[in-house]
Amino acid sequence: SYVDVGAQASGAIRRIAGFVSASLLDRLAARDGLDKGTKSLLAKRVRARIDEPVDDVRDPTAQAQSDVALLHKEGRLDDSAVERAVEAGKREFVIAALAFLARTPLETARRIIQSGTAKPAVALVWRAKLSMRVAFKVQSLVMRLKGGALLPARDGVDFPLSEDEMLWHLNYFGIEA
Repeated sequence: SYVDVGAQASGAIRRIAGFVSASLLDRLAARDGLDKGTKSLLAKRVRARIDEPVDDVRDPTAQAQSDVALLHKEGRLDDSAVERAVEAGKREFVIAALAFLARTPLETARRIIQSGTAKPAVALVWRAKLSMRVAFKVQSLVMRLKGGALLPARDGVDFPLSEDEMLWHLNYFGIEA
């Protein structure tokens, strides 16, 4: 007969979570001397979390856009946030951040990153008002360009293309100045 392995695994994980949570609550209660009301409240909240439906099919693009919007709202969507995401391999976040900061459609930013060509990617990072350091890391860590395909900084920190060249590459992908 057909057995839904996913449902079985999910049920087992929930049971284990219940045991672990109960054990942790017992340890916290014993160590910190929690009163019965607090113990009861904690137990109810843990049970509610365990019983929440699991969203295993979370859309990574939607999650990335949500994370970008939150960082922007908090005033923390900047060079270092994008650089950390690049270094952590958060490709969807990087694409969403570049699209947001460059005021361009997400799919356009994705096409630029997937193009495998350094110049439009560098231009996109420039339009997003991020540093050439981020642009280089996007090329090497997100796009995985190697050797001669990489476009290094001019004088170690400056964008290697003129503003006109960058605008041309962006225009090629339909991004107007």
